[in-house]
Amino acid sequence: MIEIDILNKLNAPTREERLANLKEILKTTEFPPMVPQYINNHIHTTYSFSPYSPTAAVYAARMEGLCTAGIIDHDSISCFTGINIYILKNKDILAF
Repeated sequence: MIEIDILNKLNAPTREERLANLKEILKTTEFPPMVPQYINNHIHTTYSFSPYSPTAAVYAARMEGLCTAGIIDHDSISCFTGINIYILKNKDILAF
């Protein structure tokens, strides 16, 4: 689970705000080790019915030790536009 104040920052209205907030949050974040067997290729975001933006979904997955997280939203590819796709490796953000 993500703390509510972090969730609110990662669910900011714009991608730019979410990325800026993520960079700030990562300064004090301690991630658990990634577990190669921890994979979830069926994660929904706010573009479907989840309360998590794509940024929050990736952050939550990484906080749970997932090494792979796949977003699959119903009837929408909106989360895959622009800089919505993040890869968190250690504390580095690699954005597509």
